[in-house]
Amino acid sequence: MRARCAGSRAADARRPDPRREPRGRSHRRHARQGEAALGSHYKVCPDCESRTWFYFYAHGEPLGAAVRFNDQGRVVAVFTLGAPTGWHTAEGLLVGEQIDKVARLYGTLGWHRCIGYGAMTMRKGNLVTSIYTTGQVVYGFALTASAEPICQ
Repeated sequence: MRARCAGSRAADARRPDPRREPRGRSHRRHARQGEAALGSHYKVCPDCESRTWFYFYAHGEPLGAAVRFNDQGRVVAVFTLGAPTGWHTAEGLLVGEQIDKVARLYGTLGWHRCIGYGAMTMRKGNLVTSIYTTGQVVYGFALTASAEPICQ
């Protein structure tokens, strides 16, 4: 994913590659490492069951990314908030593109119905990559530990 969130280094973050786990097993990172990677200008979700940080763009609509942690402080999910323009996968799938491109790039994927959107998923080891959709359009992305819910 490539975008700049308010006070974060999200623009420097690696783009998600749905076919492999992130380098350095980043899905196993602790909160300190997540803060070091993304910055300390996040908002804590007041209504989430588990600790979740929101990284929003400095201006405009509330768009950006979120990081969710388990009780041990390990990152268990990273996902987009809204449909941030310009964010894309390593293969070039952009937020806002038609979902027919998903099949051309990744083949047949799993499908999950979430409240208000869909999730096309692929699993590798203990990591699930999701491509969020609304109607026939790519809405966002998520990387989650396999034991976590697909719908974030």
